Amino acid sequence: MILNEAELKRLIRDAVREALDAPERDAVVYLTVQDVMKRLNISRAFCDRLIREEGLPIVRIGASIRVRSSSLDQWMNNREEVSK
Repeated sequence: MILNEAELKRLIRDAVREALDAPERDAVVYLTVQDVMKRLNISRAFCDRLIREEGLPIVRIGASIRVRSSSLDQWMNNREEVSK
């Protein structure tokens, strides 16, 4: 297989872009309670209830609460229902 210069440059550019995006893609993202509230469009009281009563997974760092973005996605997916 013989590549022309333009195709070779495109392949290199795509490989470099993929390599640069890889750490970002694998990074663990922690959300604040405010971030969770905005993402789910809910109140602080309801967010606290989800944590306290519904098992929303959290990480405590001192007095701060964080929610791993991937854990929130998984928690939401586990609660997905099909309407009848």
